[in-house]
Amino acid sequence: MRRGDTPASLTTPVVLTTAATASSPVGRYMISAGGAASLDYTITFRSGTFNVTPVGPTVNPPPGLLNRARTTFTSSLYHNLLGRDLEPAGLRFWIKRLSAGTPAKRVVTAVWRSPEHRSLVRMNAARRVGLRSAEAAAFRAWSQTLTGAPESIRRILGAGALGEFLMAIGLFS
Repeated sequence: MRRGDTPASLTTPVVLTTAATASSPVGRYMISAGGAASLDYTITFRSGTFNVTPVGPTVNPPPGLLNRARTTFTSSLYHNLLGRDLEPAGLRFWIKRLSAGTPAKRVVTAVWRSPEHRSLVRMNAARRVGLRSAEAAAFRAWSQTLTGAPESIRRILGAGALGEFLMAIGLFS
């Protein structure tokens, strides 16, 4: 087409026909054009061919592979975040959630935010600042009282290793 004309400039649009359908097998198919008309152009129709090619292979994992991968993922998560084996009921729960489409990131977040993991973080923070278990219990009681303290006092007490501990137990953010 010339002078900025487009297919919309035709008085009758082109019609393409073929024996192929959306469910046709792979192969070559004849295609023909017809119907187009224009006051400004002489239109010549030529038949041609087009190829229907196979789509990429559909990969279906062997039966059980996804559940093995989910089991490995969840077991590793428990070992890395909680330092223990995953109990059978917990495994069934998480496999069911992952199989239903729950993203792995959501599973990690749930375990990370679990009371069990938070407790481990608190215990590790207490060990890092050198507190024995009795001192840690006393310190927790004291820190609960501190929650209501004015901001200026909390800022002073929140410095250094003590501050790390207070942030780990969730007292300061």
